[in-house]
Amino acid sequence: MRTMNILTRVLVLPFITLCGLLAGCEDPVPTGDYKEEIVVQSFLFVGEPINDVRIHRSQPVLDTFRLPVASIRNAVVTIETDSQTLPLEYVDDTTGGFYRAIDTAYRILPETTYRLRIVVDGKTLTGTTTTPITFAFTVPPKDTLIYPGKDKETQLFDSLYVRWTAVAPAQEYVPGIVNLDTTNYGSYLTPSTDEPNARVRDDEFDEGTRLDGERARYALAQTTSIPTVWRFFKWYGRHELVIYAGDKNFVNWFRQVGFGGRTSFSYQFNSVEGGLGVFGSAAVLRYPVFLKKKP
Repeated sequence: MRTMNILTRVLVLPFITLCGLLAGCEDPVPTGDYKEEIVVQSFLFVGEPINDVRIHRSQPVLDTFRLPVASIRNAVVTIETDSQTLPLEYVDDTTGGFYRAIDTAYRILPETTYRLRIVVDGKTLTGTTTTPITFAFTVPPKDTLIYPGKDKETQLFDSLYVRWTAVAPAQEYVPGIVNLDTTNYGSYLTPSTDEPNARVRDDEFDEGTRLDGERARYALAQTTSIPTVWRFFKWYGRHELVIYAGDKNFVNWFRQVGFGGRTSFSYQFNSVEGGLGVFGSAAVLRYPVFLKKKP
């Protein structure tokens, strides 16, 4: 799930860091009033296994926030449907670890209600999400696109539009472009060469934000059709176009942290009872795209 790992790094980890600084989320709070919170981020993707459920303790605003230190490793975590209970296990990694379903063969179903239950330190946290229906491209992107040059980035043609089937009335979508290889370029050409990959432009990409060095860019769409936006591409070469159709919890979470600049947490968008964070779901479309340099 390479794309999801990038999504986690770009959008979820800033959310965890954000909630780790809860003492600074609203008006300045005296240090003595700090109260530790349990912070959860969990997303279910239709057709994919249950993976990457992250549980952390918030940290005092005067401390240096470190994910491995904040990570909770001893929680009892289950995800339930009306017909079965799926226990989760802890898996360590370099970013502090995560929980996944012990049954790694299980795949998330569409139009199904899932209930998250976490028990840790004598506390119980819960959340509920109902997965969307699946959807499909009606007009997928072209397999290969040729970058027109910076002076022609604003030119749009019907052939550059991507379209897909609707998921629900008033559904909001999160489209993104993910670069899959920042190193190699010529090896994917015919005939192949040893030409290295390069950024489309040296700067202008999320400059001054925590997303500056990331390989993915995401946006919010309220229609089932979007143009190929050249400025979405940070690099040439291999990419993947992704379209997420999320439930309200997913979309609310994206509105808070998806653009990389938020420094506060809105409690009205919290979807975890007994703690803070998000438990949401989405259906996903993916399509490979290769961006060629202008001849």
